Amino acid sequence: MKDERSMMNECWTCKHKRPVPGNCHIRCDKPDENMTGDLYGRSEGWFFYPSCFDPTWKTSDCTNYESNGE
Repeated sequence: MKDERSMMNECWTCKHKRPVPGNCHIRCDKPDENMTGDLYGRSEGWFFYPSCFDPTWKTSDCTNYESNGE
């Protein structure tokens, strides 16, 4: 059974997701200009959107999400 798309997991199945070499975080090739991250996640360095971030710390759904077919 596939997981439902949610704010915290949508990036993992988005076709705009790219790896960050040497890091477990991801980057986005089509960032949402209105995307914000949780203050704590930003202060700890876990949310440098769009270049290196953990989607867990997003505060909204992405308007540019497109499924990669998974």
